[in-house]
Amino acid sequence: MSYKMTIGDFSRISNLSPKALRLYDRQGLLKPVAVDPSTGYRYYAPIQVIESERIRILRSLDMPLEEIRSFLEEKDPTVLREKLGSYRKELEIKVSSMRRNMDFLDKLTEKREEIFLNYAVVVKEIEDQPIISTRIETSISKIGENMGRAFNEVCDHMTKMGLSANGVGIALYHCQEFDPEDLRTEIAIPVRKKD
Repeated sequence: MSYKMTIGDFSRISNLSPKALRLYDRQGLLKPVAVDPSTGYRYYAPIQVIESERIRILRSLDMPLEEIRSFLEEKDPTVLREKLGSYRKELEIKVSSMRRNMDFLDKLTEKREEIFLNYAVVVKEIEDQPIISTRIETSISKIGENMGRAFNEVCDHMTKMGLSANGVGIALYHCQEFDPEDLRTEIAIPVRKKD
């Protein structure tokens, strides 16, 4: 009989917690080589450390478990490189979105008194301004969550189209009367005109 390790021993060698190992077992990513039918104890083979390290590295990159499963099932090195390249592009979009959020947060911080304390309505006439927008239907209880998601979608679309912001985001409310359960809102960001 080949040597088998308990989940505790395998956890120490693989740097994966027993909780993570149980999850990966349920998800079909890293199955133990044996499970004691009377106790339910899981046992692992030393060779499985290689697979556990691949999972640990991919999880450290925040790769979703479903994508990790697809990655582990693929044996063609060329396809594996393509999968990593695709995931890198996804991360680039997220990083770009986070940078925009940080820039916007910096602007809010700089103008905090104007925005949060001395809020005044000013009517201005401005030149035509191209925008990119999306509409949502939400409620007052979920408006923050839904508007945040909508702004991120608009920002991601801007990135894909190669557009850059030309001002801060705008929320337009398309309601005849205020109804806290039916807020029809347009989320928009002014964009620079393409040459």
